[in-house]
Amino acid sequence: SIGDLVFDESGHLRMDAQELAKFLCYLSRARQTRVQRNRLFEHVENIEHVAQLIRDAKKVMVLSGAGVSVSCGIPDFRSPGGLYDTVRERFGMDEPQSLFDIEYFKIDPKPFFAFAKEILPKGEIKPSVTHRFIRQLEKEGKLLRNFSQNIDGLERVAGIEKVVSCHGSFATASCRRCSFKVNGEEIRGDIVAEKIPECSKCTGQESGEDEKEDLEDPIMKPDIVFFGEQLADEFFDHINADIADADLLVVCGTSLKVAPVAKVPSCLNHSVPQILVNRVPLSRPNVFDVELLGDCDAAMTLLADKLGWTHLVEDDERPQVRVERMSPYSFAVGGPEDDLAEKIHAPDAQTPPFTSSG
Repeated sequence: SIGDLVFDESGHLRMDAQELAKFLCYLSRARQTRVQRNRLFEHVENIEHVAQLIRDAKKVMVLSGAGVSVSCGIPDFRSPGGLYDTVRERFGMDEPQSLFDIEYFKIDPKPFFAFAKEILPKGEIKPSVTHRFIRQLEKEGKLLRNFSQNIDGLERVAGIEKVVSCHGSFATASCRRCSFKVNGEEIRGDIVAEKIPECSKCTGQESGEDEKEDLEDPIMKPDIVFFGEQLADEFFDHINADIADADLLVVCGTSLKVAPVAKVPSCLNHSVPQILVNRVPLSRPNVFDVELLGDCDAAMTLLADKLGWTHLVEDDERPQVRVERMSPYSFAVGGPEDDLAEKIHAPDAQTPPFTSSG
């Protein structure tokens, strides 16, 4: 809820005055744009029409989620056999999201650190075609900003500079007691060993403060946003100006189920074209001018070819892609053997796990 974003369990503000002002400005814009937009086109001719929208754009805002990393071997959370099912089986939790709730973490951090290695980015993971597509938008001078809801850090591996990691990442970690920050690599060994990493600064002090009941344990928590925590400051630093400047929105690999990122499309000027690239269509109030439904990398391969960016897809990873029109504004994208109509109505599993709103 909005209250959870602003206040903690004791009724104290989670944000300082400047952060609160930015959030209220964003919320005001969202409330002023509640009127549902109409689609800009009665009929989208073909994929070339979609590519032309990108050619014509100068300031593209990209909202990305877990679906852009699935092809990289990054597991999702909500699909059958996904990470949430693993949490249920391993810890007997009826609500596996609790593992990523900050209040639960304060009470008992052991389950999170017993599981954290499952979501810790591993080794040299190659960015997906979709990551590379977003990077190419930046090289062409078209990318306004990539607001990523992922914690895998693959945007930066792909070289994307104009990126906001809305839900944080494992790149750094901070002490729950003193806020001392370290590079994430310093606690990687503990996470892999399923140990709780401790703050070297706090544990090295000889102080009676340890006995104070209101102090949290000196645990180094990865700087990923848990349920009950506010989004990264970067989000509020950029979102209001970017909403005003954007001339095209591309939403890829996310079902926009969590606030405040979910509110971004409704905040844009209604004349700004909106493209959805996702495994399934989204429910109202989201109204997209174009929907490419299916695998993100397959859809981005089609667009890259139309835009002359064929170098983004190597020969050994180039998928065979079939396109089928589903409505005047939507296309299903998949492999030659896929039942596209069935595929795009499968239960969604791509919503990222971490959010400030819960």
